[in-house]
Amino acid sequence: MIKRLKMSNVFYKFLLSYILVILIPILGLGSLSYLVFSSSIQKEAQRNNALILSNMSDTLDQQLTNTKNMMYQTVLNLNGSAKDYNKLQEAITLLSRIANTDKFIDDIFVYYPETNQVIRSDGLYQADYFFEHFYQYEDPSPITKLDSSSHNDFSVIPTGNIRYKDHDPKKMVTFLTSFPLYNQRTDGTLFVLVNSDKLQSIITQSLHGSADQSQILITNEDAQTIAFSKLSKNSPSIHETTKLLNDHLPDTGAEFMNIKQGDISLSAIHSKVIDWKYIVLTSIHQTSQQADSIRFLTLLICVILLVVGVVLAVVIAHNFTKPVYEIMNIFKADSRLNSVPTSRKDEFQIILQHLRLVMSDHQMLEKSSEINQKLLKDYYVKSIILGDDVKKTEKTDKLETLFVYSLFTVIVIRVVTEDLAFEPYSQESYIKNHAIDVVESLLTGHNEIVALLTNTGGSTISILANFQNEVPLRQHLELIRDRLSEEVQTRIWIGVGNFYQSLHRIDQSYKEATSVLQYRSMSAKPQILYYADYSDAIQHVPITADIENQLTWALLAGDDVKATEHLNLLFAQLNDDHNFAQIQQCGHNLIRIIDKVLSQNQLHKSKVLGEWYDLLHVNDTFTLNEIKDHVTKTFQKVCAYFSDRSGSQDKQLEEDLRAYIYQYYNRDLSLDLISSNFNMNSKYVSRFFKERFGINFLDFLNQYRIMRAKELLIRDPQLRINQIANQVGIGNVNTFISVFKKYEGVTPGKYRDLVEANM
Repeated sequence: MIKRLKMSNVFYKFLLSYILVILIPILGLGSLSYLVFSSSIQKEAQRNNALILSNMSDTLDQQLTNTKNMMYQTVLNLNGSAKDYNKLQEAITLLSRIANTDKFIDDIFVYYPETNQVIRSDGLYQADYFFEHFYQYEDPSPITKLDSSSHNDFSVIPTGNIRYKDHDPKKMVTFLTSFPLYNQRTDGTLFVLVNSDKLQSIITQSLHGSADQSQILITNEDAQTIAFSKLSKNSPSIHETTKLLNDHLPDTGAEFMNIKQGDISLSAIHSKVIDWKYIVLTSIHQTSQQADSIRFLTLLICVILLVVGVVLAVVIAHNFTKPVYEIMNIFKADSRLNSVPTSRKDEFQIILQHLRLVMSDHQMLEKSSEINQKLLKDYYVKSIILGDDVKKTEKTDKLETLFVYSLFTVIVIRVVTEDLAFEPYSQESYIKNHAIDVVESLLTGHNEIVALLTNTGGSTISILANFQNEVPLRQHLELIRDRLSEEVQTRIWIGVGNFYQSLHRIDQSYKEATSVLQYRSMSAKPQILYYADYSDAIQHVPITADIENQLTWALLAGDDVKATEHLNLLFAQLNDDHNFAQIQQCGHNLIRIIDKVLSQNQLHKSKVLGEWYDLLHVNDTFTLNEIKDHVTKTFQKVCAYFSDRSGSQDKQLEEDLRAYIYQYYNRDLSLDLISSNFNMNSKYVSRFFKERFGINFLDFLNQYRIMRAKELLIRDPQLRINQIANQVGIGNVNTFISVFKKYEGVTPGKYRDLVEANM
């Protein structure tokens, strides 16, 4: 009896539960459907109105905006007097171009009130003649509506009948704006005429398939009609619509308004561009009849579902009662359930609590096992990647059970940030943890890649990857690069070692992945570098002998400006396509030039550079600009040292060179000979002449020779020209004559004649 009673309790609980689950939603659905359909007609009409208004306002406001902008741009170019002929021609050309290209407008002209003139694309007219013979407004002329004492920004004359010459009248909308803009005076007014049929075409297209039920009307703030679509059979007249608007839709400034009047749903929206109101009216008479049929059908379906639901609940409750009762008796024997009071130990609570205990035990075991396996795998992976020989074979064999593919490689991810918002330790920890999360989310569980992650120190994370095809691996590395660059502001470099078919070579792959990071380009964008692409010797950026000589001269002369110019030209040849190893080697080569110059002058870098001597190393995280700034600053410090030292030396060298040329000018002198005698570089001596004397070496020598030749021409008239040439060091008489004429403007013989004639 007790057993039967308990089973009855279970049955009734199931039955009640299923009734609540099945029947209540059915009742709720039926009631909700009835209520929804009662208001759905008006809402559907409002949604239809809103859609029509949205389409039409977007299209028409865009066209009005374009017209307004076109008018503003036009008046900015027309801001000139109509008396200026050039301005007049420019205005005619501009109006002609607009009239021929803008398909929305029908005509465009300008009225100047001061001169009572009108400019049109075909010429200049007197305003009275123009509005009498060209455009005849049935209403008073728009000129009478303009207030010349105030500024007219942008306005519209509503639809009106306009007769063009002798043609039939057309319904046109006139857009006006006066210029100059942003001024209280009016120099002129721009007229743009648009046929109202074009506005009607735009609003008709906005109706789509609702033309038989809906009508669109456009009015201005004075309730004057601008344009309207054709009337549907259920729509009120224009007069009735205007009265309806005045009675129920006052101009409250609201962006969107709705109202229902009988079987008509009316909605209105204000234009965002001009003082127009877009109105749509939709008839809901036909929709009301359809909704009544749907409501009746919905109620009938709900009654049928109620009957079926009750029968279904009884069947399900009966089938579930016995197995649930038996399960309850099994769980009831668990001693851990004694913490629940006896009075509360009903059937479902006993089952639920026991399931929670089982799930809790299972989760704890899984978590503990997962942590232990993860720590052990990380230890094994780090050991074989770093080349730990202790029990290497045993560790390798245990890891091989996790891999199913034939190829292995190591991937090293290096992330470096300059975000000072983090403390150094927390910054590195944050970056690493985030990078590990990204890699695990993209690689863990992939059916073509097996990936094991480990922290190998510093700012690097290493991945032991097992795969069959390198294409999916490359694709996922690109995803990792993109995700990290988006989510953390870091410099990201990913190095990939060669692919091997055995785990025993994986430490070599790690070394390759680490070394290939040195070949990263100087671009700020994240990079993936494959060792196979960089295994050949790197072609370094050449520093030619000419560049080295120029930098050497700049250092010896203490000219930091020239040194900086040469370095800028050299670094301008470098770009993000060069890798870091190339840029770093270039920086080292430039520092070697300084070493060479200092060594030749028996100077030590510590003496010349001072504290900067300890900062000469090019850091492996430098960017291209940082390396450039580092090298340039070093050159500038050396130039400053030589500049201070060479000030007195340059003056003595200048006197020595001058004395040498004055003494040996009549010999076969050359720049190389003088440089050799002074134990100096010939290019440095040439540059020294230009800087100290203002001319090059040859000009300095020849000028002195010609000066001595003129003395001989005057002092000894018996000397022949070839003899004088030999005495001043120019062995060829023709060369002497050419050089003499270059500096004196006449030949030696002519010079002698001129001197003798003036004596």
